[in-house]
Amino acid sequence: MSSEPRSGFAAGLVSAKDNFEPFFTGKFAFLNTDASVMLYEAYKLPWDRPKVIANAARLSRGPWRIAAVIDHQGLVCYQRFHGIWAKANTSLEEIASVLNSPLANAFLYTNPAAGGRDNQIRAIEDIPFPDFTTAQTQTLVILVNQYRLYRSQWLQNPDQVEVVLRWVAATHVYLVSQTTWKP
Repeated sequence: MSSEPRSGFAAGLVSAKDNFEPFFTGKFAFLNTDASVMLYEAYKLPWDRPKVIANAARLSRGPWRIAAVIDHQGLVCYQRFHGIWAKANTSLEEIASVLNSPLANAFLYTNPAAGGRDNQIRAIEDIPFPDFTTAQTQTLVILVNQYRLYRSQWLQNPDQVEVVLRWVAATHVYLVSQTTWKP
């Protein structure tokens, strides 16, 4: 591992404790990608492709166990993370939204198959996944991208609380405009 780019190293995530939160990761390090130093064969996965990254080590002993970020940068990860690649007709935003939801966290918290200190991949695969409509997927993509933008701006200038308020207001207006109201 290196804090600076080096030959044979790739940008990646080491620990979920280092600025890893729903939809957003800040810090990354540079990880050695030489096959001769690999313990497992996960390095053969298509890490350069867009994916969702979720923490393998639970975030807490409480009910919030998992967070997921969307990666378009081609990050590689230590074994304390899961890489999740979208299948046809499923967006990365859908996957990340479901994994970041209270439902997914409650499922992992109450599911004995989830494991003790880790979010087992078999338990993550069993999380109920909705069949989103095209309109719902479009809404999720917009909301996730807005959130990521506003969160990034807020991290750059934490004193500007109006960034968060702008996101909340924009989300509210958008959701109201997409909702069918019955009298």
